[in-house]
Amino acid sequence: MHDKYESNFEFVGVAYDKNLSSVKEYTIDKGMNWYQSFVSQKNKKNSIISERNITSFPIFILLDKNGKILYGGGSESLCELDTLMENLIP
Repeated sequence: MHDKYESNFEFVGVAYDKNLSSVKEYTIDKGMNWYQSFVSQKNKKNSIISERNITSFPIFILLDKNGKILYGGGSESLCELDTLMENLIP
């Protein structure tokens, strides 16, 4: 999805994990060359995980320029997200 829409949308990855080095290794190995952030499972306070009350992973969130959530769902609904993104391109 990143390759398809990178010229129209900005992608941000947020890893919620115990080990930063394993997250770095995974993102490099998978070619995830967009901005990546890390939230430690030991301290999620004041993070996007707690602020958006995210409880299941992976989750895909599409925000507008003002931070309003346009879409939020898991990997089972990627087709829905793809259609929404396609329709948002001018």
